[in-house]
Amino acid sequence: MPKENKFINFVSDCVIIESTFSYNNLVAAISEQIRIDSELNTIEINFLPNDGLPPILIYNDTGIKVYIELKKKNLNFIEYPLFVIVKEIYDNRLVATSSSCLVATSSSCLVVTSSSCIDVSTIDSTEIMPDIEFIENTKFSENTGIIDNMLNEFVEEDQIYKDKETVMNMMKNLVVRERFQFKVKRSSAIRYHLMCVDDNCAWSFKSSVVFKANIFKSRTSMLIQKKVYTANDIIEEIQKQHGIEVSYMKAWRDKEIAMAMIRGNPSDSYKELPKYFYMLEHTNPGTVTKFHKSEDGCILYAYAYASIKDWEHCRPIMDRAGKILPLAYVIVDSENNKSWEWFFVQIKGTFGVREGMCIVSDRNESIFNATKAVYLEVPHCICMFHLWQNVKRTFKKHHKQLNDIFFALVRAYTIEKFEYHMTEIYKIDPRVQPYLFEIGYERWSKAYSKVKRSMVMTSNIAESINVANKDVR
Repeated sequence: MPKENKFINFVSDCVIIESTFSYNNLVAAISEQIRIDSELNTIEINFLPNDGLPPILIYNDTGIKVYIELKKKNLNFIEYPLFVIVKEIYDNRLVATSSSCLVATSSSCLVVTSSSCIDVSTIDSTEIMPDIEFIENTKFSENTGIIDNMLNEFVEEDQIYKDKETVMNMMKNLVVRERFQFKVKRSSAIRYHLMCVDDNCAWSFKSSVVFKANIFKSRTSMLIQKKVYTANDIIEEIQKQHGIEVSYMKAWRDKEIAMAMIRGNPSDSYKELPKYFYMLEHTNPGTVTKFHKSEDGCILYAYAYASIKDWEHCRPIMDRAGKILPLAYVIVDSENNKSWEWFFVQIKGTFGVREGMCIVSDRNESIFNATKAVYLEVPHCICMFHLWQNVKRTFKKHHKQLNDIFFALVRAYTIEKFEYHMTEIYKIDPRVQPYLFEIGYERWSKAYSKVKRSMVMTSNIAESINVANKDVR
């Protein structure tokens, strides 16, 4: 190779090029072999016709045909080497980031060996650092900023990931956490492109391999918008986009006006409730709806019990959401003794009292007071996870040792097994036993339960419904 080309740092590689290749076929084959993303990079291909002559640029089908004919006439492996300059696209301008020297041979097809190198004569020191230089100067350790944690919560442009598998697992966790869906637009050994399943959504994510390495780099990422857009976010956006400073109160008022334009006025929405409830009763016979109004005619509480035949076959266990099928909904001003009591009065009037019935909830005092007044004959049980949170807060010092034993205690089927686990707890922290005894064993343990709670030991399904409805509410 002529010294004046100033190529250094060779690493051999090879690719097969068919004698029928077009220019686009050649570009695709070289890009695939040296692992560059053709959407984010372009390549310039030259070959040396003879020592001492300037390189000839291959830029169309005619150029590749001439090159193939030359190679057919000269089968010398080192004759007519190809030189490839890789240019990365930044803001619609090309920046030379690396070069390759390719040597081709064969008659029916061209076997090309590639050497990664830096053309020091073509790269301006003021231009963007190339990926290959990043790799050569990086020691792979925890301090390099290379992400290998699939639970990483922050997705930004130009992040570096350990490999493609890390990127894929991280994005799968992201969609679960942020509750949205994507579809894979393109996936190969060198790239991973995603877009939202909704064609009207502009969200996308693009990543591709870093030149000649297995690590991946996020090239573009349209991030998920925050679900809660605060006044401080508005202040920051106005400053960034328009260079204008606005006060907190102005930003807050503007947000309130915008939300009213999108969602309407809450008072107007409440006025529509009677119409909505009427349609529920009309389309689903057996549905019961009730209103409780203040002296001036404003709605304080609204109750809806939808009549569904399936409930006749459900276990009579209420966990504030009726296990799988929501039993009833209520709209109240706040969770207090009066609102909970009114709710249970309506439930009792429509659902009644059934054999083996029980209520499962957290240790909310208003719920306890309301059920004691309305459902005195029905056992009020406690969710074991809420109870464990109380135990953990009250006995912080030993909560890690108590964790597994506590849940074994709750789930124990026999009193003998229950007492065995209680003894274990007593040895760890003797204060726990009287604390649980005062609450009442029958309210949270399977062994002492007065009703058949089956596996319903928690109010998890109610919490799940609450989370699902949170954004709408």
